[in-house]
Amino acid sequence: MAAVAALESRGHMIGHGVDLIAKEALTLLQRFRKDILVVPEDVTKAGEFLCKTVMQAIDKPDAPPMQFLERRPPECRNCSIGFFSLHAI
Repeated sequence: MAAVAALESRGHMIGHGVDLIAKEALTLLQRFRKDILVVPEDVTKAGEFLCKTVMQAIDKPDAPPMQFLERRPPECRNCSIGFFSLHAI
């Protein structure tokens, strides 16, 4: 919301000349700001990945950091852009 406020305070209109993309776990943002492109975030996958990285860091502290590539989910209908999210810890 800070990005929205900053853009709008400078005279920009989200969805008209400026696109804003946000990840969210709940489907609230689209109810209030329909012009923001929303990518759903699977918090279960994110939590599982975080747990695995913590366990690896404890068991193998010299191992390279784990990475997870999240692809655009099929239900993301409003995402006309390519979407990849890289998580590395």
